[in-house]
Amino acid sequence: MAYQLCELGHVEQGKIVEISLDYSASIKIMDHTNYYSYKKGGKHKFIGGYIEKSPYEVIIPYTSRWFAVFDIDGLAEKVCSGVRILSSSSKK
Repeated sequence: MAYQLCELGHVEQGKIVEISLDYSASIKIMDHTNYYSYKKGGKHKFIGGYIEKSPYEVIIPYTSRWFAVFDIDGLAEKVCSGVRILSSSSKK
């Protein structure tokens, strides 16, 4: 399982995560519990999926420590060119 990891840190509920991609990719945005389960090959829940349009934005559903995982199996080594945490008021 090859993936690129971006630790988002502690993100509050309602904040927006904006991800800029160089290529289409499978993205999984997970809290710390789900990320560690994913890392061990266990069941996990995530926000995201196969993303073709950049930038991709998602609203964080609850306050926690968050991670963005980019599945790079068969893709270029780096797919993410930037990640920003925005306030909820930035969403149009």
